[in-house]
Amino acid sequence: MVDRLPNVSRKETDDEIEYIAMPQNRRDLLKVLGTAVGGMSLAGCTNSGESGNNSSGGNSSGKNKKLKVGIKSEPWNLDPALYTDTGSRIISNVVYDNIVGIEPTEGPTPEVATKLAEPVGENGKKWNIKLKEGVKFHDGSEMTAEDVKYTFEWIGNPDNDAAALGYAPMLRKKNGVPLVEKKGKYEVRLNLTQPNSFWNDWMTRVIDGVVPKDSRGNVAEAKGPKGLGTNLTTDPIGTGPYKFREWKSGSHIIVDAFDDYYRNGKNTPPYVDSIEFKFIPEASTRLSQLRSKNVDMMNQVPPKDFESLKNQSDITGKSLSGNSTVLNYINQNPKAFGEKNPMSNVHNRRAFHYGIDAKSILKDVAQGEGVVQKGPWFPDSEWTSPKLRDKSMYDPEKAKSELEKGPNPDGFTIKYMTENISNRKQMATIIQNQLKDIGITVDVQSVEKSTLYSRLYGTSRWHVAGASWGQSIGQVFYWLYAGFATQRNHNNWHSKPEDGNLSNDAWEPNGPKPPEGKPREKFGTNPGSGHKWYKSKIQQAFATNDTKEQKEIAYTLQEYIVDNVIQSDLYYKSKLQGWRSSVEGYDMGRFITDYSTARLNK
Repeated sequence: MVDRLPNVSRKETDDEIEYIAMPQNRRDLLKVLGTAVGGMSLAGCTNSGESGNNSSGGNSSGKNKKLKVGIKSEPWNLDPALYTDTGSRIISNVVYDNIVGIEPTEGPTPEVATKLAEPVGENGKKWNIKLKEGVKFHDGSEMTAEDVKYTFEWIGNPDNDAAALGYAPMLRKKNGVPLVEKKGKYEVRLNLTQPNSFWNDWMTRVIDGVVPKDSRGNVAEAKGPKGLGTNLTTDPIGTGPYKFREWKSGSHIIVDAFDDYYRNGKNTPPYVDSIEFKFIPEASTRLSQLRSKNVDMMNQVPPKDFESLKNQSDITGKSLSGNSTVLNYINQNPKAFGEKNPMSNVHNRRAFHYGIDAKSILKDVAQGEGVVQKGPWFPDSEWTSPKLRDKSMYDPEKAKSELEKGPNPDGFTIKYMTENISNRKQMATIIQNQLKDIGITVDVQSVEKSTLYSRLYGTSRWHVAGASWGQSIGQVFYWLYAGFATQRNHNNWHSKPEDGNLSNDAWEPNGPKPPEGKPREKFGTNPGSGHKWYKSKIQQAFATNDTKEQKEIAYTLQEYIVDNVIQSDLYYKSKLQGWRSSVEGYDMGRFITDYSTARLNK
């Protein structure tokens, strides 16, 4: 057990992190954000070996080969219930199997389950899960219902403060109702505390790996937004195709082929003997390592280099519609910096939103590698409001008209907070110049990532924050819930601190009212009543299996978000990756990065 991981800072990078699962006890809120495991070399208890070896135990593929992957960010935490960052998820995807995973085509698919979970009455509160027989953990033990029960119950116990519980509060334990009932050696019944008809989609992220019973040990301090760690943080044990061997901080992680891996109803060893994930924060260095054959694959190719990379004869470059949204969070709080907040007024927010040309930002900052958003979900999705798909989000005349309707017809000044990295600062400068023509003065403040998010979640001392967010579940209601319905959300829509510092208590709601008509009769017109109405619509969608009704609710909520400019969505970045011609079989997906599908042909 690692009792405490050393304090070693990591270089700030433009890495998408899922920030919805903030610690409810505000345990040194985000003080450790932007830091990683540092200053030590960690070796797993299940294996040993030197990083220079090109083979691993068993030589299962008979090829004696190592796949080398250059990744941008070092992981924080390899416990699947605790991590929220991209780097940790990349490693976890090859070490763990989910109960239900996600296909590259975006749909949920059974992994250690024999089929998707099946609802048992009560509109999505009870679910039966049947498990495959013969699935083994990396320690040699067989996975059974006991392990799945432990996996769920550890997350559902609020004392553990699991990040995954932030994604699924319907797992939170309640007195008198068992969260999980064993129905046999390979079957469980899950009793959610709230309905969720999308539970199979939710499980693709909430249960990001089944772990052996009692494998976590005691919770201790560690790195990452939660500030927590377990035995699995640095010594993961899963049922995935590769088992953990070594973690050398600042350098690499090595995983070895798991000979007893259970795939498609039989034991199927992985395609290569080992994978070495090299931590290479600088994009130029990752590119040179790929071109010089020091790595076989790399993630997050910079848009400016993508064309030249994919035109290289011995390298494949692929662009895929991505799941990372670039957006502006907007502080809805009536006071900011101890004075009246201009962004709390809907007309000012509309002037801000319609005065920004996201298409030009996408072109200049990301070389056009992405798609302009039409609200908070993918514009090509059938779950996106048809009204929004046909709507122009850049309309300077509308922006000027809205400014005239508001309390500041002669213009106003806002502080725009952004990360201290080149592409974010470039985006902020473009926005600054565009809004100047509308009559809005933008004071750009570039700060470290840790500072940005500690202010965003911990204070009201900000107006607008430019950021990005990784959407890890391919279902619209996950984002409509996670980004807007939670008690503490990105846009201070549900907070009202008296002194500028947010307390541990439940925050008073503020912000837009419900739509005109019956919603106002039921929820009232006090500040924050719109938030109560919004949450009730989310619960309505969770409690029905009627797809038509769900879509109508999704459209209503998206239109409400855009009309009130609760946040200003800009564009989805394309997912850009590159690999050498010696790599084959790799299957990119919008919501998943799984290098276990790659193999070496020579």
